[in-house]
Amino acid sequence: MVGGFLRDSIVSKAASDIDIVVPRDPFAEGRDLAASFGGHALPIGQDHGLARVILPASGGNCILDITGMRGGSLEADLALRDFTVDAMALALDVWSDEFPIESVIDPLGGLRDLEAGIVRMVSPKAFSDDPLRMLRAVSLAARLGFSLEAYTRAAIRQSAPSVTSVASERVRGVFCDILAADGAKSNLALLDELGLLCAIIPELEEAKGVRQPHEHYWDVFWHSLQAVEGAERVTRDAPPPFVPWGEEREEYFAQDSGDNLRRRTLLKLGCLLHDVAKPRTKTIDENGRTRFFGHHTMGAEMTLEIMRRLRFSAANTEAVCLMVQNHLRPGQMSQGEDLATPRAIHRFFRDVKGSTIDTLYLSFADYLAARGPDLVEADWRRHAGKVSHILAEGMRPEVNPALPPLVNGHDLMNIFRLPPGPRVGELLEQVREAEAAGEVSSPEEAIAWIERSLGDRAAQGLVAMSSPRRAEG
Repeated sequence: MVGGFLRDSIVSKAASDIDIVVPRDPFAEGRDLAASFGGHALPIGQDHGLARVILPASGGNCILDITGMRGGSLEADLALRDFTVDAMALALDVWSDEFPIESVIDPLGGLRDLEAGIVRMVSPKAFSDDPLRMLRAVSLAARLGFSLEAYTRAAIRQSAPSVTSVASERVRGVFCDILAADGAKSNLALLDELGLLCAIIPELEEAKGVRQPHEHYWDVFWHSLQAVEGAERVTRDAPPPFVPWGEEREEYFAQDSGDNLRRRTLLKLGCLLHDVAKPRTKTIDENGRTRFFGHHTMGAEMTLEIMRRLRFSAANTEAVCLMVQNHLRPGQMSQGEDLATPRAIHRFFRDVKGSTIDTLYLSFADYLAARGPDLVEADWRRHAGKVSHILAEGMRPEVNPALPPLVNGHDLMNIFRLPPGPRVGELLEQVREAEAAGEVSSPEEAIAWIERSLGDRAAQGLVAMSSPRRAEG
């Protein structure tokens, strides 16, 4: 039994994630360990012979995944694993912070591949046994900065279509791990080279070779991947010049958004999908100019289908759809040298809800990806200044629609004897826009503003207290 050794050698070191192979029943071993050390044994993996035990440890919980030995020996068990660097073992009685390298049980050359920085499949059956391993190969290479061994790369290309047989939740998890890693553009390009990216998101295949207007350096597909890199640039420690919001930016994009994702990863996903509908909306006008009318709206619809197919949470699905639907707005809220008005900013924050900041940063990333090597600093400075203005103004209390209003619907109905109905909501929204524009700043000023507004509308024949429907017109 391994329990006696764990107290001194594992739990005290707060090892966060340990795989243990035992010759006896892993579930019995897990229950014994949990009982001995005050932890919890979780009944997961019953179908796969896996017991998970969470033990308290200094510095954080220790997670043990315990499996029964397969094949009758440790060597046979290791031969059933996925990659050589994952197919090494160490006896618990020699485990320590510093152990002799000779004590590593390595029948498949994992140490050699670890030294060489190579991810190599254990056997030709590795991917047929579990097609998700193809994604895990890319994820492991991305996380460690390794390359894929040539035969492993070829085997993935051959087996790539079978990834669609894997449960969507499992695919989503590893795909998002790949997207979360730094250098995601290169990781996505590798997925595409292997035939995996468009097996997971077939809509992206349509974007390949779709040319764009001269303002864009790349076609739609490569622009989308470049936008993912742009998201990394504008959210990292040292972004390009003129990107706002210092330390707050770091904290915001490090937030957990659910689905085991950070906001930064969700932004990268929004960047990957923001132009997904361009191939289906492409037209060429009489002057030969390429147009993509409505691609933001159709893109949101396609993104909804993609997110649901991959079983993302409802909240994250809405967030990415809002980014795609509204990614053009930051650049369209003003013309020339003008800045967006407070009213326009208020409407943007109202419509985009909790994804306003993400959408503004998508606009930064999108601009960088569009110009690419042809980026002109003066033009970038101008665009960044406009988007930064939207962010700064939108975060002011009087503009932010998430904050309590100066007056509410009950106030309006009581003071002006208005019946319940859409007109009350319309007036409240108009007051919020007036507040955003600096025209009112107190409940008293808001009431006076409404009184003037109702008087003006009545004079134009637009208000009738007894006819809410007429007032809507």
